[in-house]
Amino acid sequence: MSQLLTSISKLSMDSGKDSAVCDCFVAKPKPELKSRLGTIVGIVELFGQPDEFVDKFFEIINDLETEYYLPPLETEGGIEKRFEECLQRANRRINKAINDSIIEIELKNINALVGLISRGRIYLSQIGQNNALLFHRKKKYDYIIIDIFSQAGDKTAKINKEKMFSNIINGVITEKDNLLFCNDSVLEYISQNELMEIITGESPASALKEIEAILKKESQNNNFYAIAVEPVVKESETGEESAVLMPAYQPSDNTREQPRVPSQNSINKLISTQENTEKYLAPGVAPNWKKALILVVLIFKVTAKFLYKYLKIGLIELFELLNDLFIYLKKNIPLLINKLTKKNRQNNNIVPEEDLGDGLLNKNDVLEIRNDDIKERDYSRPKMTGGLAGSISYWLNNQIAKFVSLKRLPQVLLVAVLILLFFFSQSMVWQGQVRNASEKTSAADLIKQIEDALNAGEAKNIFNDEAGAKESLQTAIDLMSQIPNSKKYQSDKEKLQQRIDELNKSLQKISYLDNPAVVSDLSNQNQSANISSISKSGNYIFAFDNQNQNIYKIDLAKKQTISRQLTGNFNNVRKITAVDENNIIALNGDSDVYKYDFEANAAENILTGNDKITDLALYGGKLYSLKSEKGQILKHLPVGTGYNSGSSWVKDDTDLSKSTAFTIDGGVYVIYENGDIKYLLNGKITVTNFSALVPPVSAPKQIFSDGDSSYLYALDQNNQRLIVFDKNSGNIKTQYSSKEFTDMKSMIIDNKEKKIYLLSDKKIYLIENNN
Repeated sequence: MSQLLTSISKLSMDSGKDSAVCDCFVAKPKPELKSRLGTIVGIVELFGQPDEFVDKFFEIINDLETEYYLPPLETEGGIEKRFEECLQRANRRINKAINDSIIEIELKNINALVGLISRGRIYLSQIGQNNALLFHRKKKYDYIIIDIFSQAGDKTAKINKEKMFSNIINGVITEKDNLLFCNDSVLEYISQNELMEIITGESPASALKEIEAILKKESQNNNFYAIAVEPVVKESETGEESAVLMPAYQPSDNTREQPRVPSQNSINKLISTQENTEKYLAPGVAPNWKKALILVVLIFKVTAKFLYKYLKIGLIELFELLNDLFIYLKKNIPLLINKLTKKNRQNNNIVPEEDLGDGLLNKNDVLEIRNDDIKERDYSRPKMTGGLAGSISYWLNNQIAKFVSLKRLPQVLLVAVLILLFFFSQSMVWQGQVRNASEKTSAADLIKQIEDALNAGEAKNIFNDEAGAKESLQTAIDLMSQIPNSKKYQSDKEKLQQRIDELNKSLQKISYLDNPAVVSDLSNQNQSANISSISKSGNYIFAFDNQNQNIYKIDLAKKQTISRQLTGNFNNVRKITAVDENNIIALNGDSDVYKYDFEANAAENILTGNDKITDLALYGGKLYSLKSEKGQILKHLPVGTGYNSGSSWVKDDTDLSKSTAFTIDGGVYVIYENGDIKYLLNGKITVTNFSALVPPVSAPKQIFSDGDSSYLYALDQNNQRLIVFDKNSGNIKTQYSSKEFTDMKSMIIDNKEKKIYLLSDKKIYLIENNN
């Protein structure tokens, strides 16, 4: 039978700065002790602690390592019980050291990990925040990454000074697994995927040398510690490769009691909890007959455009011809009339007065002759009869008489003009009929295309093809704008618009809250309250009132609110962050950072600078500040009772000038005034693809995420909504909105309790978070 051994190596890179004291160790017991009891490993980081406590703490950890290997070697309950008892003794001594210290010990600035590795089984316990990564090989070159503490729900251990090592995580590892323990600084510059490639591709010693080379240039301002573990199967004489794994300690019925350091589920169960990737089938393409119909419609549109273009040219030519004809007639008609008048006079023997002779005919004789002539010719002139019909008939006869009296050339020209006018009017009628028919065909075709686009969008949405569904929705919106604004299409447009709105709402994942629950109405404390920010620790929510300089502490269990009024003026506090259930950090309008003790009602300045701080965050015992105007994020290490001036975290030329807020989950998410979101890992920009929103995000006040969450939360106060993005895909998960969210200012995301607390005006609302 074979035996599973382990190859272990460590990496220690110390910046030499006094603000942090760190160590990384791998015990080296005698071979027989290592075979029976395994190997103790650990990483310790202490920030800004008194020298006496630092010395005492490292002494306790060293003694834990020594005591574990002391006789008697046989312990009832096996090595887990032995390891547990060593942690219990360490807890008692650490508690005493804290109580004996004259200077108050900042528990949040203690990060320690202690592990035991023996025969394919590991036991881990931690204080504060540490990292334990398991790289499990499913197939050749196919690994999954398991963050052990996150999966076990113990990523950031809640610190109790009476029981600092509060939990033991235990489980089985095989030859398919690689382990890496490291501090947070390593993950700030090397991603988990990069670490996986390095650790799984080489031996532990070679892998850590490669990591050291990558981090060397950053080691002047940071401390890097890591331990790499690789299980190795030792072949037996029979050639078998099955690993011998020691079972976990199970107390007998007589000795079954509640241990002071409880164990959690085996790590091998964590592997089975990884989510499987879901695949789906995209909707099929359009049938061939639809493609043929689309082609016919396209040909018709091209032909109609061609005819319209050249018909327009023909009409222009016709108008020019008519204009020339009008000018000709205007010039020549008076001459024609004059000639006709003279001819009529000659035919009717009309003599002008000036042509009368010298007495042969007098004027009366001429008039008599003319009257006689008129009487003789009355039968040939049209006569007017009574009534409207008679008037029309008289007018027509008159026009016919005038036409007949014209010479041949004017008659021909007039007939030609009338014929042209007739054909012109008929062409206009024909064109109008064609246009109406074309409009009906075009509108029906558009409605059909919009329905097809919406059907495709709804199908893609069902199959989680969000990008495809949005593309189809945009196609439908574009086609809608082409339907004529006519009453006969109004009903169809309203129905289509309703479907467009419903699909858009579904794609935007809007969850409208009619009456969200109110956790606290702070107007009961102060009618003129000006609450700027809220934060939560444990079962308490803290809120700061700029109007009266009061800090409110809301007990969620007892539903009580306690207030403290500051003796000084914080000058417009913009953000508060809870350190624990008694202390908060506040950022004011002058970019000064204070630490406030609620019980003592006392505040002290912990960070002062000349540059404006846009936003700040606590992560891993360190303070990070976003300085948009300087285009930089600074990392501040704890020193004494405050923090140092900080070192630049951004390593490339990423533009942060328009950024409004940031959050940390190992990397850094930054959001900008226009709603753009960028992600920086190891101080450098990485590719992200977050979905665009309608309407777009406008000057967001706050974003949040952490290493335990798969989601990014953004507070879009100008559009009265809280947006939830999937960090992996960039798609919208949910948008919470309500008529009550009139003046959104701050939010709290409680991932463990799956709750969201939202500050709007003077009220704090509760949203059940189903993400």
